[in-house]
Amino acid sequence: MPEIEEIKKMADDSDTITISIPHTPWFYSTIVLLVLLLTSIFTGGFSSITGMAVKNSADVSLIVLNDKNCVICNTTNVVLTLYQNIPNLKIKYVDYSEAEGKQLVSALNVKELPTYVFSSGIKDTEIYEYFYQNGLIAQMGDYYILGLPGNYIISAQESSSPRIDLFIMGLCPYGNIAVKNIKSVADAFGSELAFDIHYIAEKDNSGFTSLHGQPEVEEDLRQLCAVKNYANGFDYAYCFAEKFSACIEAYSSCTADQTSCYNEYLSCTEGINSTQCLESSGMELSVIESCDASQELSEDALVSEQLFISSSPTLLVNGKYKVMGALPANITQQFICSVNPGLKGCSVKINETSAVSASGTC
Repeated sequence: MPEIEEIKKMADDSDTITISIPHTPWFYSTIVLLVLLLTSIFTGGFSSITGMAVKNSADVSLIVLNDKNCVICNTTNVVLTLYQNIPNLKIKYVDYSEAEGKQLVSALNVKELPTYVFSSGIKDTEIYEYFYQNGLIAQMGDYYILGLPGNYIISAQESSSPRIDLFIMGLCPYGNIAVKNIKSVADAFGSELAFDIHYIAEKDNSGFTSLHGQPEVEEDLRQLCAVKNYANGFDYAYCFAEKFSACIEAYSSCTADQTSCYNEYLSCTEGINSTQCLESSGMELSVIESCDASQELSEDALVSEQLFISSSPTLLVNGKYKVMGALPANITQQFICSVNPGLKGCSVKINETSAVSASGTC
C-alpha cells in the first residue's frame, strides 16, 4: 500500500527517534508520551524513543484502524515511530467503513480513532516492556492495543455548525494555559464559531469530586456561575487563567531549589484573588455567591463521561474531533480550520504572544 511504502521511505531517511519525558511536580497522572505523540500530528514535529531500538527478530503485526473521512486523523508520525523501533513490523491499514473495521471496533470495544492494534508478537519485543511499564498498552484477547487517545469519537454526533468545546479542571495548570490561549482563538472567529467551556468532575452522593480536591470543585462552580449570570461570563475564567498562568511562568523561571520553587508556585496559585477577577469583569460577588450551578456541573460531568473525556485540557471541535493538551493558539486555530475550512477566522493572524503552551494534561 502507498502508506506503507511512504513509512518505509521516511524511516530510511530518518535518524533514530528520541523522546525525553519531563517531570512536573504539580501533575500526578500525566503520561507525557501520549501528548507528544498526539501533538506531533498537528505540529509535524516528533523526536524518537531513546534507547528503545529493538534488536529482537520477533514478527509483529500492526493494524492501524482509522476513518478515511477524518481529516485530522493523521497516523504517519505514530506509525513511523513504531516502524523505526520495531523490526519486522508488518503494517495493515483498516478503515472503519469496511466490514473488517466495524468488526474490530465491535470486538475490541474501540471508542476512538485512530487505534493501533498489535498482534501477540509485540510481547516478545523490548519496547513492549516500555509500553507496559508506562501503562501504554492493554491486552484485548489475542490483540494488544496501544493506549493513545484518538482524535475521532466514533459514537459522537457531529454538530451541524462550527463549534469548539474546551474541557478543563478549574485548577489544572495545563487547563488554565488552554483557557488563556483559547481567548485569542475565540476572538479571531467571533460569532461564526460557537464556544463553551466544560468542567471535568465526578458526581457522588455528597456532591462532586475533582482531581485537585474541593477547592477545584468550588472554582468550577464559580466559573459556571459567571457564565450562568453574565453575558460576558467567560471574562472571569480568562482573568483567572491569566493569573494562574503567571504563577506557572514564575515557577518556570524560578532559580531556587525545586522544593522552594514549587512551594512558591502553590502559594501563588492559592493566593489568586477571584473577587478581583469578578470585579474587573463587571460581576457582583453577591450574585456569584448566591448562585447554584450544581445542575450545570452535573451536566458537564455527564457529557465528559459520555464522550470519554477525562483529561484536562481536551478540545472538542464540532462535537466529534478532539485533541488533548494546552496547544498554542495558532495550532488550535489550525485544528479548527482543518475541520471547518473557509471560516473567516482561519485567515486571522493570531499574535504569537498568545501561543503559550505546555505539554501535559491533568
